[in-house]
Amino acid sequence: MNYLQQYAWYYKRLRDLMVLGKRDEWTIIDLIAICDDIQNGHLALPRDGDYHRIKSLIDGYDYQLILPLDTAVTTNKN
Repeated sequence: MNYLQQYAWYYKRLRDLMVLGKRDEWTIIDLIAICDDIQNGHLALPRDGDYHRIKSLIDGYDYQLILPLDTAVTTNKN
C-alpha cells in the first residue's frame, strides 16, 4: 500500500518536513532545534491552513522520524 498516495491529504500538510526524507534511508528531524529557532525568531511557521498542524507537531514531539520513501515527494505546493 502506498501511504503517500492513499493519505496524500495528510502528508501534503507535512510536505515541508517530508521532502527531507530519502528514498533508501531513514531520516530523523530534531524538532527541538526547530522549536528553538522559532522562539528565537530565526524561523517562521507558515500562516496558511497548515500552521496549527505543523505547530502541534513541533510543540508535541522532540523528533520526527521519516521512513524510507517509496516514491519521491515533490516540493511544489500545489
